Amino acid sequence: MVEPGATEQAVKKPVIFSIDEHHLGHEIRNPNDSFALANMFSQDAKLLGGDRFTKVYFRTESENIYMLNSKGRLLNGNESKRSGKIVSEDLDVKELEKQKLTIGVPFEYEGGGHTTRITEIVPVTDRKYDSDSLYRITEGRHHSIREELIKMLPQEKAVEQQSPSSQEAVVRNPESNPRRVKTFKTAQGSIYTYDQDGKTTRFKTATGEQQKRQDITVFANLTPDEEQEVLHAYQHVDDKYKNSKVYIVERQKGNVPKFLFDIKDIKDPNEICLVVILDKNTGAYSLVKKASVTPTVGSNAFDMRQWNEDGQTLRERHLGNKVVDIQYENK
Repeated sequence: MVEPGATEQAVKKPVIFSIDEHHLGHEIRNPNDSFALANMFSQDAKLLGGDRFTKVYFRTESENIYMLNSKGRLLNGNESKRSGKIVSEDLDVKELEKQKLTIGVPFEYEGGGHTTRITEIVPVTDRKYDSDSLYRITEGRHHSIREELIKMLPQEKAVEQQSPSSQEAVVRNPESNPRRVKTFKTAQGSIYTYDQDGKTTRFKTATGEQQKRQDITVFANLTPDEEQEVLHAYQHVDDKYKNSKVYIVERQKGNVPKFLFDIKDIKDPNEICLVVILDKNTGAYSLVKKASVTPTVGSNAFDMRQWNEDGQTLRERHLGNKVVDIQYENK
């Protein structure tokens, strides 16, 4: 049996998913594998990677979903949906500490309560990650059990089960109404000008050249090493980068990536990343960096355009120097 955090036996490496915007979940589904609740309630538990589990979601063969938190509150999805109100029970933490959830076995708890047989267990750790780190650690995998439970809850109560960051995202989009940028200048003197469609045209001051209009321009705070990684990836400088590409990606629900080639295709500007993919066939990547549609002093501009030629779609990528000056339109 697998009991994440157990100290007396070897532990299989868990399959790790994002469970919300900032936290990891460990999936347990093999027959007879289990999760010891002492991992949540015992102060002496030595846990995997030093993280403590703060809640656990589990699914049963009746397609019910439960959530047990570190306070001992057990939330029942199906009963909440049926009754139109949140249905939960507060259980004795000391008793829970002695129990475990096991695949293929009903969970029995105080007062004669019990579930049908468990089919899936997803414990969630307490460590909070930024979105870029979470995406790298999970390799883009996301588990939907939390969202499925929220859908079972009465609509006016469901938001109470979401994390504070999720609630903030519903009411606050920091880039939804930015000051309208007219132009910005980079460290080597290039001047980018926005048109009415939000697309940029670059004037290369060093050579006096006017570049073609770009379909999408984003900004990322890159270190010198990250700048080199991006440049090498689209210039294909050696064998490591022979199949590499740089993409602008929007993370959609479930961490599903959407490749962006035009500014008009962006749905949520807060979920944009600059990604270096070493091989699109295998999905191997070397860089995932949070990006923005709004320039800031010190960030790098990255722009792309695409066009058709002789029946082929061609793309041009360009990494700009650091932004040093921004001019805004008059209100």
